Amino acid sequence: MKFERFLNLPVLLSVGMHSILMAVIIINWTPAKPEQEEQPPHFVKATLVDMQPKAIAAPQQPKPQVLEAQRRQEQERRRQEEQKRQQAEAQKRQQEQQQREEKAKAEAQQQQKVKEEQARQAAAKTKAEQEKKAEAAKQAKAKAEQQKKAEQERQAKAEQERKNREQQQREEAERREAALQKEQQHLSDRSDSVNTQTWEGLIREQVTENWSRPPGARNGITVVLEVNMVPTGQVMNVRVVKSSGDIPFDRSAEQAVKRVGQFQGIREMPNDVFERYFRVFQLTFRPEDLRQ
Repeated sequence: MKFERFLNLPVLLSVGMHSILMAVIIINWTPAKPEQEEQPPHFVKATLVDMQPKAIAAPQQPKPQVLEAQRRQEQERRRQEEQKRQQAEAQKRQQEQQQREEKAKAEAQQQQKVKEEQARQAAAKTKAEQEKKAEAAKQAKAKAEQQKKAEQERQAKAEQERKNREQQQREEAERREAALQKEQQHLSDRSDSVNTQTWEGLIREQVTENWSRPPGARNGITVVLEVNMVPTGQVMNVRVVKSSGDIPFDRSAEQAVKRVGQFQGIREMPNDVFERYFRVFQLTFRPEDLRQ
């Protein structure tokens, strides 16, 4: 409180002196008046005013302890103010840094959203293009399969037609071949019939020449012999396949073939005629066919 009074006293003195000066100026100032008729002068009584301020007692000087305390208080106040200022600046910097970070985060999020949207659009576009390509490939594949199927059907039809033609040609050739073989067989049979009769007559004649009539032989009996022969005419085997009922007669016919041994003229027989008719043949032997 003493310190506050000490500080306020000079201020009050200064304010008082300025107030007195202003009052003097105002009193001495007279505004300009329009010219008027001269009036007789009026005499005013004036009183001299002493404008000098009254002497003010010198303030009491504070003690050194008080000054030191004031100095420390001032330092503490300045330190606190500096600390507050630094704290305020640090808080401001922190706020600014936080704002920058938030702004950077917001910008990063915005860029991320933009990138995600671009990526989504690109993926959608790529997917659409892929689906379009897949559909085109599917249609192309289906068309190719249809063409392949049509080609296969055409080839199968052409192959079946070819097979049918070949079958018809084979059947026609077989019919012609059968007809030709039948005709040839007919001709061959006629020729063979003539030939075999000739060769059979030759063989029967040689057997008859080597046959000896047994005492009980009579006309009307017949024995059938099976003769195995080689192309040279050599008799390989002979046996009775159908007896006459007269054993001596059957044996005499069998012995007659064996006596021949090798038929003459067989070498000149055509090979096909021999293989077909005389390699193994049956010889019917009757007494009435023999000479008396």
